[in-house]
Amino acid sequence: LPASEVLKFRDHAFKKYFADQSYLEYVERRFGGDTLADIRDMSSHQLERKFAAAWTSVERSTRVYVAGADTLIGAAIVTALRRDGYDVLDGVGEVEVARPASVRQFFQRQRPEHVIVAAGRSAGITGNQRFPADLMHDNLLIATHVIHEAWQAGATRLMFLASSCSYPKLAPQPMRPDSLLTGPLEPTSQSYAVAKLAGIQMCAAYNRQHGVEFFAAIPADGFGPGDDFSPEDSHVV
Repeated sequence: LPASEVLKFRDHAFKKYFADQSYLEYVERRFGGDTLADIRDMSSHQLERKFAAAWTSVERSTRVYVAGADTLIGAAIVTALRRDGYDVLDGVGEVEVARPASVRQFFQRQRPEHVIVAAGRSAGITGNQRFPADLMHDNLLIATHVIHEAWQAGATRLMFLASSCSYPKLAPQPMRPDSLLTGPLEPTSQSYAVAKLAGIQMCAAYNRQHGVEFFAAIPADGFGPGDDFSPEDSHVV
């Protein structure tokens, strides 16, 4: 990360997140035991080096499971990880992520150390209007069982991919993480968004209770090869 982005993170974190003791403890673990005071006093160059070390510390031999390898973003992640030499499990033909028993058996058999959750049915405006229950049910099942079974199987790091529709309809622009859960959602995609918000909160809850490193990311405006560009289900206008 460039120094400017690192400083931006630090300033935002001190203002918003460090009031949460569990988050403080998480940051101190990520920075190799440095205390809050140590982090506050670091120069931008020191912070940049710390960030680089923290986020490139995954050994190539680490087993990484990408749930949703058949989705647009999941397929891109699998391709990138394999290109860089990681031991990637895509679960294709081996696990049905919306079936609890299948998820449990897969995790107990494979025991991946790191997990990326890119699974979950999604749709465009028309699909969200026509199938809100299906979208919510599918994404709640995946968030609930993949996150829980990852923890049960001993995974130490998990990234849950949420959605930009998790933000309030009238969130200030550009959207920032501290806007989450501060206002009403866009009604069209509300059911899908609530399921994604549940996944975000599950990561925070497992961190707090179990001391793992589960976190969420929102890949806003993702599109590219393999996406659905049909008039009914596409996300791109």
